[in-house]
Amino acid sequence: MREAALGELCTVVPSVEMGDELAYADLSGHHAQHPGEAAWAAAAARALAQGLGIAPAVGVAGSRFTAWMAARVSTPRHVRRVRPGEEAAFLAPLPTGLLPVDAAILARLGTLGLDCLGVVAALSPADLGRQFGGDAGLAVHRFARGEDEAPVTPATAPRTLVERRVIEGGAADRELLSRCAERACADLGGRLREQGLSAGRLGLVLEGEAGPVASGTRVPPAPAGSPAQLWAAVLGLLGALDPTGPVTGLRLEVGELSTASGRQVELWRRGDAERDAVAHAVARLQDRFGTETVVRPRLTLDPGDMPERRFAWEPATPRPAVTVGGRR
Repeated sequence: MREAALGELCTVVPSVEMGDELAYADLSGHHAQHPGEAAWAAAAARALAQGLGIAPAVGVAGSRFTAWMAARVSTPRHVRRVRPGEEAAFLAPLPTGLLPVDAAILARLGTLGLDCLGVVAALSPADLGRQFGGDAGLAVHRFARGEDEAPVTPATAPRTLVERRVIEGGAADRELLSRCAERACADLGGRLREQGLSAGRLGLVLEGEAGPVASGTRVPPAPAGSPAQLWAAVLGLLGALDPTGPVTGLRLEVGELSTASGRQVELWRRGDAERDAVAHAVARLQDRFGTETVVRPRLTLDPGDMPERRFAWEPATPRPAVTVGGRR
């Protein structure tokens, strides 16, 4: 059940930490299909309900402990969201026995008559430090105010995605293979984009009646997280393959998956986004047409008097290597 739940959540949220009866998901950033944390969290709950037939209670907050408490007070098929700045007020009436700290600290809090988190949060970190030690006292204070900063530790999820296409009757025509590969990129790139993932490595296998007739792997110039980015990388790899017989199937596999960290480029604003767009465009051009396609100027040490000698042209970036294999 735990592995099945992890698989369902990973179809919606790229970073998931699984426990025995609860799971933490990182909803930072933006999702193309689910605007806002509440909608994203509801989509994760629907994935569990549809895939496993369970009705989870969901809590959304800026820290692990607050999100956990929000899920506890929520009801199945509902999302309880604690907005930024409302953490301390939300936690205040809850009993101190819910704090994720050592049992000895909980017993001491009871002895002192500190029976709810609001009372604990009203104390200073110094007061709590004198009772429990500096680090433990500070941790108790942060938990009580909803200010703990423990990150989500992602569970190990399947790190590869595969898309396969069958070519009826076999083919050796490059144009047909190209169209087949492009459709595979469209579907697989769509899955990457929906899950908020980027691929750091890809492999392409051309299959024949008796087994592979050509195969290759490569590292794309930039992590591929969309159909267009994946197709740009696959196109260069496909051109390097030399199948030894008719191709009856095509299998595209992406690996080294990670959470997509890029952002949508704003074309009409100067700054980092503009540089990111230029860097990705340069990488795609060089990958398809060669290293010398895009060059940049470099100031010369001794320019002399003629303006055209003041700089020299050099390739903008090195081209990534491609590993190709086949069976003969």
